[in-house]
Amino acid sequence: MFDIDTIVAAAVADEQTELANEAGNTCYGVLRDHALGYGSKETFEASLLETETAYMQEYMSNEKFPATETKPERWKWSKLPKKYRSAKSVVGTALDMGLNIRGKGKSEIEREIKEHKKQSLSDYDKFVSVMGTAAKIWAKMDNEEKQVFPLNLQDYFDYL
Repeated sequence: MFDIDTIVAAAVADEQTELANEAGNTCYGVLRDHALGYGSKETFEASLLETETAYMQEYMSNEKFPATETKPERWKWSKLPKKYRSAKSVVGTALDMGLNIRGKGKSEIEREIKEHKKQSLSDYDKFVSVMGTAAKIWAKMDNEEKQVFPLNLQDYFDYL
């Protein structure tokens, strides 16, 4: 039933989203600034391990997430907060690519990473990527639509 509570719930969700985004931005900024002291993704990530382990011990104990027989005493690192993992990934990738992260926001760095990846791909790699996307679209098309093309693209897509 639609009533004022529906709108209030939406307002609360908006506020929570804003708080979550603010916390994510703060997390990114702290990780970015921390990373300035490290020259590589490996050393940056190694510097985080002790604190990540402490977090996992405190909030993701084995009682909550018991070890499995195949992976005893291994943390499920995917249980770290999404905003943290995302910020860590962006900062680490930027370090890996040698990008300057000083004072830059997460979205700006993500755009630079995307541009760097585009520039570093050879024409062959770009072509294979585009054709891979085309193959996915091709698979969704019906046979009548596929008949429009003069070549049998299916042979090429099977090759991929």
